[in-house]
Amino acid sequence: MVGVPGRSKGCLTCLKRRLKCDETKPTCQRCEKSGYVCKGYERKLDVRFHAFGKSKSAPEKTGTTQAQQISSCKPAIPPDVSLVAFKDNIQYSFLFSNLVWSHYGSPWLQRSALGKLGILALEACQAFSLCVFGQQHHLSSIEIDGAQHYSSAVRKLAMQLPNVGAPGSEDLLIPIMILLLHSSTTVTDPTASSFHVAALYRLLQIRGPKAFAAEPLRSAFESCRSTLIVIGLVTKTRTFLEDPEWIMGPWSLPESPGKNAQNQLVDVLSHVPGFLQDQAHVFSTGDRQLQRTLICKIERQLSITYSWRWDWEGKHPNAAHEVDHLRDYPLLGLLNSRPFTKVLVCSSWQQATEISLYNSVVLCLLGILWSLQSPAAIAEATQTKRESSSPLLLPNQITSLEQVAVEICRVFEYQLATAARVPDQQTLFWVLPVGLAGFVLEHNERYSAWVKELHDVGQTTRGYSAGGLGYGSSVYNIFNTKWAAGRNDGQRTFEGQDWGYIPPNVYHALPSEDLD
Repeated sequence: MVGVPGRSKGCLTCLKRRLKCDETKPTCQRCEKSGYVCKGYERKLDVRFHAFGKSKSAPEKTGTTQAQQISSCKPAIPPDVSLVAFKDNIQYSFLFSNLVWSHYGSPWLQRSALGKLGILALEACQAFSLCVFGQQHHLSSIEIDGAQHYSSAVRKLAMQLPNVGAPGSEDLLIPIMILLLHSSTTVTDPTASSFHVAALYRLLQIRGPKAFAAEPLRSAFESCRSTLIVIGLVTKTRTFLEDPEWIMGPWSLPESPGKNAQNQLVDVLSHVPGFLQDQAHVFSTGDRQLQRTLICKIERQLSITYSWRWDWEGKHPNAAHEVDHLRDYPLLGLLNSRPFTKVLVCSSWQQATEISLYNSVVLCLLGILWSLQSPAAIAEATQTKRESSSPLLLPNQITSLEQVAVEICRVFEYQLATAARVPDQQTLFWVLPVGLAGFVLEHNERYSAWVKELHDVGQTTRGYSAGGLGYGSSVYNIFNTKWAAGRNDGQRTFEGQDWGYIPPNVYHALPSEDLD
């Protein structure tokens, strides 16, 4: 019978095509004439599981009873075969498939999962991975198992915290960081995150910056620093991380490779929580002296940021380009609100991360600065008129916050579309840039729909714009979006008055030499 396994002697190709085979060997002539590749006549071994048990004989078996017996017959898996042995691998694979955690925690989170950074770090990582896996797959038994590991790890941590001044206590940094990730993700106890943040503050301040200068603690400190800065941004509260000893100390070892581009920008970002606190004081008290001092401090950090950008341009003159098609980026084809026909493509994931963080720092600094002083009150400064073939904004091309926010979102498109191809690289801020950009663009209908789709199209950021990950764009209300977009007529509305708008060229740090 043609097409039924076990009853036809034809070749596998004809069997699949449900045609009569001429059974010519070694290959079927019918397949060759039709242009198909004959797969031969060898049958694969067909393994089937049957349940064996005692059966009662019956004198008669109607068709109904036979059908019932067949439907009730289920394959019996031997009791010694179980997925328990693979549970750790499954849960960790799922945990590290989340791009936020895998890149933010690289490499210390991965090493913790392997048990290379101590028992407490391993147990904290087990708790984190089990709870995340159980929550996402609605498996209460696994989630309860994770909660038990979490409780055990917290008890052990609480016993060791009174001794944080002792040598070696700096190793508690990584377990506390993992427990903080757990509490901020599972949201079972709203006070748990506060407990872990307080533990981080205490540990860092007692042990001092140089205790975290060696790997793997330095990488963990870099991640920790970024988290504490975000908390400072949201609460608009100054942190000790802006102090010079904390900006230099963790990278002070002679064998240290020095700061990478991301951490150079984080040095500037560490000042922003203090700027926000001073800004609030100026608004509440009208202290003009503090206002002038604050403006000078912001200008200084903006100058450092723009100097970084000019140096970066010299090192990476072809860091980005645009393409006209989406075929290489099918994920972007799911976005119905894309305001651009072209895709911004970066030369590498690392460069995309760096330029996105740079733009975030610029948004913060300019947003606060323009709330304190009219852009028109800034004197025009001489600047280098440099043309660039890159689609990325140079410092002397920035005239609005909206420009910067749009560039962040275009880079984020590239990051979403290529993240699965990128090996784990430390990314200190994954959602902060697009969160800031979303706040700047939220009053622009054309862009706000696009930003929401960007959040929702990615598995790791879905629901973020609405606060689905515990944050959301609204928490980044750190500056007045009144100054988000420039006006084509060269005028800008500032606190109810119109001034002639002059781009803030005085803030543009000039390159030390001509880059051409």
